[in-house]
Amino acid sequence: MIRNYIKIAFRNLWKNKVFAFINVLGLSIGTSTCLIIFLIVNHELSFDNFWPNSEKIYRITSVFNNGNGDINYNGGISTPIPTLAQKELPGFENMLAYQVFWTKVHIPLANKKKKYFPQPQWPNFMPDIVVAPQIYFDFFPYEWIEGNAATSLNEPFSVVLTESKVKKYFGNISTAEVIGKTVIYSDSMFTKVTGVVKDLPQNTDFNVKDIISFSSIEKGRWRKQFQFDQITNTSSSSQAFIKLSANADVEKLAKSLTNFVYSKVTKDDVWSKRRSFKLQAMKDIHFDINFSGVMGRTVKMSTLYSLMAVSVFLLLMAIINFVNLNTAQTLQRSKEIGVRKVIGGSSSELITQFLAEAFIFSILSLFVAALISIPIIDLFEEFIPSSFNRNLMVLYFEPKILFFLLLLIVVTTILSGLYPAFLASKLNPISIIKNEKKRDGGEWLRKSLIVFQFVIAQMFVLGALIVAKQSNFMMTKDLGFEKDNLVSIDMDWQLDDSKRPLLLEKLKEMPELEIVSMSELVARSGYSTNSLDFEGKKIETHQKSIDNSFFDLFKLKFASGRQFLKADTVKEMIVNEAFTRAAGFKKPADALNKMVDWWNTNGGKMKIPIVGIVKDYHFQSMHNAIKPMMFRIEPKYAQQVCMKLKNQRLSVDDFKALTTKVNSVFKDVYPTYEDQVELHFLDQTIAEFYKEELKMAKLINAATGIAILISCLGLLGLTMHAVQRRFKEIGIRKVLGSSVANIVGLISKDFLILVLMGICIGSPIAYYFMNKWLEDFAFKIDISWWIFVMSAFFSVFTAFVTVSYQAIKAALMNPVKSLKTE
Repeated sequence: MIRNYIKIAFRNLWKNKVFAFINVLGLSIGTSTCLIIFLIVNHELSFDNFWPNSEKIYRITSVFNNGNGDINYNGGISTPIPTLAQKELPGFENMLAYQVFWTKVHIPLANKKKKYFPQPQWPNFMPDIVVAPQIYFDFFPYEWIEGNAATSLNEPFSVVLTESKVKKYFGNISTAEVIGKTVIYSDSMFTKVTGVVKDLPQNTDFNVKDIISFSSIEKGRWRKQFQFDQITNTSSSSQAFIKLSANADVEKLAKSLTNFVYSKVTKDDVWSKRRSFKLQAMKDIHFDINFSGVMGRTVKMSTLYSLMAVSVFLLLMAIINFVNLNTAQTLQRSKEIGVRKVIGGSSSELITQFLAEAFIFSILSLFVAALISIPIIDLFEEFIPSSFNRNLMVLYFEPKILFFLLLLIVVTTILSGLYPAFLASKLNPISIIKNEKKRDGGEWLRKSLIVFQFVIAQMFVLGALIVAKQSNFMMTKDLGFEKDNLVSIDMDWQLDDSKRPLLLEKLKEMPELEIVSMSELVARSGYSTNSLDFEGKKIETHQKSIDNSFFDLFKLKFASGRQFLKADTVKEMIVNEAFTRAAGFKKPADALNKMVDWWNTNGGKMKIPIVGIVKDYHFQSMHNAIKPMMFRIEPKYAQQVCMKLKNQRLSVDDFKALTTKVNSVFKDVYPTYEDQVELHFLDQTIAEFYKEELKMAKLINAATGIAILISCLGLLGLTMHAVQRRFKEIGIRKVLGSSVANIVGLISKDFLILVLMGICIGSPIAYYFMNKWLEDFAFKIDISWWIFVMSAFFSVFTAFVTVSYQAIKAALMNPVKSLKTE
């Protein structure tokens, strides 16, 4: 019987090759998209699930309330806190504290030379070196090759390496040979290799490859560098984890730690009093973007939800095409169904037959989907992490993926085959044999499903237009400063500050550079804040350390007052308009010459006059309102060297030559500096503000293209069916004088009405969700009426072109051909 079902299924498939092609192609595109997104989401959700007892491990993080609506998040804590909490606070006995080590590495060679590995540059590279106690391996057990977890980190200046680091540092030598070899960190920390472990899987944020013994940094200059005595300083490099029992009260423990730290700081330490602690479950680390930083890449859960929603919608659209075409063809097979019923075929056998055909289509679609996944995966490039295995043919045979593919086949078979099967089983065999007029019982469903398809398609089209408009607004809006043709260099904090003036002078001598400034970037994602006493108010203020060239370089405009007089230290202050509003002044000029309380680097209190008010400009992304800002002359604390290029059109070769020349200047000023400095264009730095939005735009554009393609495939198939069903009617109308336009209008009208219904339903739904999305921006576009008109026109035009192709083809056919045979 099964063999018979399969035989009939393939006969029908061969007989209706065009409909079969449309069905398979539509299902393949939907299945392929769903499969790719499942692979991406599954990979993201698998991060750090392999650790034993991971559900009991929490990271201790810091949260700061700045008092002006800003909340700062830090994935680390102060270095002394874990030691103090373990000794004095109940519930914190089972705790791990380690330090992320941002450092360069040297490997001594036999010829007295050293192999050099530069310090990783954030955010392009995350550090993979930590300084940790022995208990590190209780929390994060590795597979050992040489040495063991109990003793390898017992002694100071011991280090455990992973296999990949052994190969990187020492080349192709055996793991046994590497034991006892020297690795030099930060020029002066000489360590001996005491263990080798296997590398961790790719799906982890704990990408640690060098583990140095914690006792190496508890004394000497290292103690000061890692801030062992600074309970008020919070560093993301200072990581702490705690292992809790299943019934532990996480919030209560976090509160007790907060109160404990409050008791350790002075009463006038306002900043520390604004700090609280949060215990972050290990399963949340990969998905909490508030605490992104040294742990690795984070991804928003909302992004994964968006991907999953896209995959479900596109698969549903593909299944809708199948249901529509199958219900339409059911009546075409009515005589076959009638004969089978008359000779004893049961309804259950008919249902099984149609489900078998749907199953075959699902299998064929899956094979095609596997082939077209390779080009389709490029549409989701922005969402694919570097740790993802792009060899799809290998991934398909993983047990979890095989189960998903099986589930996909079953779901697709049931959803796409059940209703056509049920419709076929309900046909009256007597009426069919008598050739009585048949009522199309599936017409209402087909119309509803077409409307549903275009509701989804319209939502995607509108979403794509609104995201593109907001993205364009953010990238082209006047930010209030010059951003073109500007480059910057990040200054290494370990470089000698006293040589900065010499470096600046040498850079100014370069003919390629017009203006050079030792200042912080005018706009960047990170920021520093300070609480200023001004006119009886405490104002939470963003701050920038600059030199006298800053305002000329970035062409900031003044609302009132003047620039700084030439100086090397803080003697005057310039603020923005937002600062004057926060202070209560109606006019910015009213704040001129007012005195601000300022503490110098020696802790002495000073009165500093405000000599200028800069017009508000966007120093953060447009997600944020413009906050109070103050500028001070303190170039020694600046984090960048900012430069304006004379040549406005710099070729790739010119840029490489400029980078080489800047590095040569650095070598002259800092002869022992081994790293290569990199030049960063300011407009690219600002574009990073909107990385997530640009990713979302690409996702919606890809989804829109696929949704429109699937919808048009469905319309094409249904139009072909409509033409076949009205073949003689079209011939008669042509004989009676109907024009091509009349016939095209006759066939197209019903479909376009359904498309318009889908647009009318989908537009307000899209408006609601896109309006919610725009609420995340302090500066945003208005959703104009013309966006709805444009999206509706695009959908109607696309549908009309799809339908009219078959309609015109039918209208141009010789009517004699359709009338001469029965």
